[in-house]
Amino acid sequence: MRWNREVARTLQMREIRSRLAGQGLELAGGPPEEFLNLIRRDVEIWKRVVKEAKIKVTD
Repeated sequence: MRWNREVARTLQMREIRSRLAGQGLELAGGPPEEFLNLIRRDVEIWKRVVKEAKIKVTD
């Protein structure tokens, strides 16, 4: 989990946190498995939104 450790270390840097906050981003840390679960939940939410709104993919 070196990648996770390095990202977490980088996100603790004051300058990085400030720049990201200036872009409206909210930082949250945690293990990769927690992030994967968040992504899976978001995918399910957006699948429902797309289906209910009858959004079609176009080229």
